[in-house]
Amino acid sequence: MAVRITNGTTNRTYLKNLNGSQKAMNKAMERVESGRDFQRVSENVTQATRAINVRSRIYRNEQMTANVNTMAEQLTMAESALKQMNDICSSVQSEMFKALNTPTLQAGKETFSAFLDGAKDEFMRLANTKYNDKYVLGGLGIDVEPFKANADGEMEFNGAKLSEVKDRNQIMQGISLYDDYLAPTSNNEKKYACIGGVPALHVTFDGLKKYLDENDESKIFSQYTQYAPGANLQDWKSATYWIPAECTHDHDGFLGIKSDGTTLADYSVYGNNTSVIEEVQSDYSPLTSSGIETNVENYYYDGAAVKYSGTGYIDDGGTIKVSANGKVEPKGAFQTTVDGIAAMGYGSTDVSYDNIKGIQASAGAQGSGSGNSEKVSNNIYDMMTQMQDAINSLDDKNSNIGEVIDKISAVMYNFQKQTDKVISAQAEIGVRSKFLDTKLDRLETENASLKKMQKDIEGVDDATEITNYMSYQNAWNMVLQFGKNIVPKSLMDYIN
Repeated sequence: MAVRITNGTTNRTYLKNLNGSQKAMNKAMERVESGRDFQRVSENVTQATRAINVRSRIYRNEQMTANVNTMAEQLTMAESALKQMNDICSSVQSEMFKALNTPTLQAGKETFSAFLDGAKDEFMRLANTKYNDKYVLGGLGIDVEPFKANADGEMEFNGAKLSEVKDRNQIMQGISLYDDYLAPTSNNEKKYACIGGVPALHVTFDGLKKYLDENDESKIFSQYTQYAPGANLQDWKSATYWIPAECTHDHDGFLGIKSDGTTLADYSVYGNNTSVIEEVQSDYSPLTSSGIETNVENYYYDGAAVKYSGTGYIDDGGTIKVSANGKVEPKGAFQTTVDGIAAMGYGSTDVSYDNIKGIQASAGAQGSGSGNSEKVSNNIYDMMTQMQDAINSLDDKNSNIGEVIDKISAVMYNFQKQTDKVISAQAEIGVRSKFLDTKLDRLETENASLKKMQKDIEGVDDATEITNYMSYQNAWNMVLQFGKNIVPKSLMDYIN
């Protein structure tokens, strides 16, 4: 039986084939343009799941790379600032050696003072170096200049005078001294009975000097030598001392013990006050060891933590862990902050005049030949101020030039030691930068590997897909050409 094929049937069949050819061509074009084997998870669930995991790893890798690059640039800025600080320190040492020469100091008093003014200004500028709105030497999270000079020309960090700042370990040791030697037990019984059953503080010779409020070691030796017959000054300096908590108001009373355990001196005069306990308490109260352990700050001033002096970390690709005390564990994270306080110095030191003789000899200087020691700040900026103050104190008749030279020499002695810490800080940054370079190489290698893995999972072969697309395009054009022959002409075509 003959079957009649109508124009409608022909048109529907043609359009179906035309749409199918167009769909295949469009899909091929989409694969060429996207470079991906599938566009939706539903098209290939297994491969799509793998692709999502790889993409997550790539994203994390790229974040780590960005962190490392930012940190490397920040460390470069900090290292540059420290290098310039070291250059300033070298220049200051050179100029101050010249100042130790008597005729030079007398003639150039104003010049040396002006030089130190300029050095201090530049040093302060470097201390507040910024990168990406962060102060690279200023601790964690601070958004204003952390380092400033007070009215006395002393450097402060966020309001804390650096010459009087203590670090975490110093505070813990002080609290431990009070807890272990001076604090009463729960039964209100004193710990560590010493001579005569009196509680006492265990200190070195430096502690004894502080306790007796006398820096002149020779005076201590001569005043109390009757209680240690046959001992020389070196015996006193190498001994340790028990200082009774209950002593007279003028701080008399102590027991000296040599390194071999024998008694050096026994000068025991007791009263009723507890000045040692009160002094230790006032230094560290209300701080506690548990409070120090959980505090994120690294430095303390006037019985409180110095804000913004903590340590910052970033994820370096490891697993960041937080310890029970709420602090980030350094292992598994990378330290982002540079401790500018430690590099520039904090606290103070009693410099013995015995230590300055070498400096004066090297400079061909002649000091006063008297005195015992000089209290010198450990902060570089402060020491420049102290040298400047000493120079400015030189009177018009130069009658005090020996004392001025002694003061400058004492500061110079400590200045050289602190300059070494600036160099050490530079070296430490160099080590961290080297670690970041290694880390960046590893991240880049890992990223290339992940991109290849992503290509293998999601990607297509470009040559094959372009060939397929051209084939589908040719098929589409052939269908269009064929349609001219089977689709009836319209009335307009007929009229034309």
